[in-house]
Amino acid sequence: MLFATNNHHKLEEARSILAAVGVDVLSLSDLEETKHISDIPETGSTFEGNAQQKLDFVWQQYAKLPVMADDSGLEVTALDNQPGVRSKRWVAGSDNDRVAYLLQKIEGNSDRTAQFVTSLCYRESEEQSVLFFTGVVKGIIAEKPRGKNGFGYDPVFIPHGYNNTFAELSQSSKNTLSHRALAFHALVKHLTKEV
Repeated sequence: MLFATNNHHKLEEARSILAAVGVDVLSLSDLEETKHISDIPETGSTFEGNAQQKLDFVWQQYAKLPVMADDSGLEVTALDNQPGVRSKRWVAGSDNDRVAYLLQKIEGNSDRTAQFVTSLCYRESEEQSVLFFTGVVKGIIAEKPRGKNGFGYDPVFIPHGYNNTFAELSQSSKNTLSHRALAFHALVKHLTKEV
């Protein structure tokens, strides 16, 4: 299966989860025909729209394998669900810059509720329509970054039922409860149902 992403963190998460059911996940750089793809459009106003835009872009260039694509983001209640679909592009700079900006924006706000959302789309063949799988994890934003694992907003997101941020959890723990993991597990359920 080809994953329409250049994000190595997402790729490793997908490989870890899908390997458990015998699915090999290839990156764009793994195939000669797709290694030239560096900028995948992502101009939609929804997670689903962005995921399908990425999938369609890659599918048009290489439709020899099943393709999946995702879009994920953090929605912070006190910020009218920002950064949302613009999570990676909300602020120029590094993940640390975006985390610092987020903490500055909600400083002093008593409502620190948030949720991570993933929309994963999958297409197996020309005859098959695009399928969508969603993962949502609710939680709160920590007062300061904690942990060294993960990426993006992981150091400040504490999922409900936990005291640790995503960045403080082991990869195997995160792979059971993250928004992306939930979407991948829904895809796995679909794939194993077809067998």
